[in-house]
Amino acid sequence: MQPRVGTRSTDAGLLVALAGVLPELRHGLTAASGALVDLLMRELAIDAAAVIVGDSIVAFRGSGADHHLAGQPYRTLLAGRALAGGRTVVARGSRAVGCAVPACALTSGVAAPVTAGDRVIGAIVLLRADRRPLSGSVRRGATAVAQFVGKYLDHLTRPDDVQGLLRHEVARAQRNAAPFAVSVFSAPDVAAHRIRTPLSSEARASDIVAVLNERSVALIQPNTALHQARTAAERISLSLHRQIGTAMDTVITTYPEAPDVATLLGQVAAT
Repeated sequence: MQPRVGTRSTDAGLLVALAGVLPELRHGLTAASGALVDLLMRELAIDAAAVIVGDSIVAFRGSGADHHLAGQPYRTLLAGRALAGGRTVVARGSRAVGCAVPACALTSGVAAPVTAGDRVIGAIVLLRADRRPLSGSVRRGATAVAQFVGKYLDHLTRPDDVQGLLRHEVARAQRNAAPFAVSVFSAPDVAAHRIRTPLSSEARASDIVAVLNERSVALIQPNTALHQARTAAERISLSLHRQIGTAMDTVITTYPEAPDVATLLGQVAAT
């Protein structure tokens, strides 16, 4: 289910179009955000658009693309103010845009922070390269899109009810006198939603994939003993490394070796 963000009816078409590119953002604000930037350029008829994460540009289109380069630090005061303040900022005039390149043609813009939960994780920046003021629809559009994307990413990273899932598995294992395994996958500086999607594609139909916290995803495997879980974890870790580009840290806990939910949770949480 897509998140809902209140907006005026004149902006409804933009959010409908935005829903079509959300799958490109399932791994977060990455280079795939170019699809979002292309959409904003097309729908709002602006001269340039960017997605900023941290202190870097992850996608940029339009006027100024010769020096506003993906993978490089952002060059405008406008983006910095939105990221630091956590609120939408409007710039009127090239000085307010604040590009570090004197010959930059960008003369006005709006930057809206993308917030997931209580964290500012990036910004949507829309820019003009002429003297016309930004329209109200562009200003509202920047804020609405940033809110929509933030809610979507927050939904992806929200922890699942791992305690409830483990309680259910313990009860089932006790009824069937069968083992089960919990493998937790994580990597430094990799958000959980970037792990969850490729991990889900590697899981069996009977397995359960659940977000444990911002950085860790648990794979619950019914009817699986320790040696089987180790074999599966090695295979899955290699696949995740190929897909994400980072080596995985993996911790395996099994039942009945861990005899109850409290022990399981304690061992899983220790990851």
